Amino acid sequence: MKSEAEVLRLLGELVSLQHHDPPLLTESEAEAFPDMLDRAQSGRSLSARQMEWILGAAERLDLFVKKAENLFSSLPEQRQRAERARAAAVVLPWEKGLQARPLKPPGRRA
Repeated sequence: MKSEAEVLRLLGELVSLQHHDPPLLTESEAEAFPDMLDRAQSGRSLSARQMEWILGAAERLDLFVKKAENLFSSLPEQRQRAERARAAAVVLPWEKGLQARPLKPPGRRA
């Protein structure tokens, strides 16, 4: 189960969808969620049943943030070696010696 802070963030997003056209929330959700948000912001905690209701609506509307995936590790070993070699071949401007260098340390006046 998610923490109450995460559920409150989702509840805020759900309330912001209240006036969407076409309606994304059911009538009961559109009535209850703003009231729940007001009460939660005034210091009252949400019940477990309310949190489940919010999570169910958020899941239905796909509001959960997708986690990052490690795509590099899913590449074949040969492709990984090729990508590493390509990245190692990159020469940065200061390695080329083409970047202007300061004549004195920063903060020193002439």
